[in-house]
Amino acid sequence: MLKRWNTIIVSINSLIRALDELIPEKIERKERRGRKPKYDLREYIKLICLKEIKRASLREAETDYSEIICKERVDHSVIHYWEKKLDKEFIEIMIGEIGRKIEELVDYRFSVLDSTKFTSWNINLTEFHLLIRVNEETVYPSNILFGSESPGRVSKKILVSGRGELLADSWYDDRKAIREMFKQGYNPVVKPNKNRFRGRYRKRARLLYNPLEFKQRYRKRSIGESVFGSLTNWFGDRLKVSKEEVMRVRIGARIIGYLAKIYIRYSFLLLVFRNF
Repeated sequence: MLKRWNTIIVSINSLIRALDELIPEKIERKERRGRKPKYDLREYIKLICLKEIKRASLREAETDYSEIICKERVDHSVIHYWEKKLDKEFIEIMIGEIGRKIEELVDYRFSVLDSTKFTSWNINLTEFHLLIRVNEETVYPSNILFGSESPGRVSKKILVSGRGELLADSWYDDRKAIREMFKQGYNPVVKPNKNRFRGRYRKRARLLYNPLEFKQRYRKRSIGESVFGSLTNWFGDRLKVSKEEVMRVRIGARIIGYLAKIYIRYSFLLLVFRNF
């Protein structure tokens, strides 16, 4: 496995190879009227992701990266057009599929369910939830859900089958949410909400939450939260956008970039041999 400071991880060739392998071949998207895109949708997605990874502007993406990916220059207005046309369900499904590929490559010891909010120039807050896997060497998101919803609906949409402990704060101390955690195969370690007591699944979860071991077990949740810190350190805490849909696409592209770096670290030799 490559160290995270290895310059190979951020090289253009390595990133393009990783994106080419991670982005699904067949991506389901609602059919729309109008002329079909000039290039395959995967090419536009790779271009948007590479732009975010390199923290480039739309014009820099046009001049520096479009010819590498699409074999000819793509106008910056076309790149921005596709940033506006990719809906949030599409981004969620794509990141979920990429997360499963990373999970097949990188094992995990426990999981963390948490959320955060990013701001834009207009101070509009965009909330998203992440299902995060943690192992001895790294931390990576496995699934994403955009929007502010109830804990039960969040757990229903974002959780996939797993194992081991699932750490979450008291906001997720909800009967439907905890039931979904057990249903998906986790042992939920959820900080109790002092005003909530009812529910068979909640009582089972309270037995797993041992107050004597609280500091040792629940403190591990901060390891999973480091994903948010990594994204902030890498890209900053504010996105230069004015539209909600573009903000979601750029957040998704940044998370895909984070996953691409994890993929390169664990499968660099495989990527090299496949391109000979």
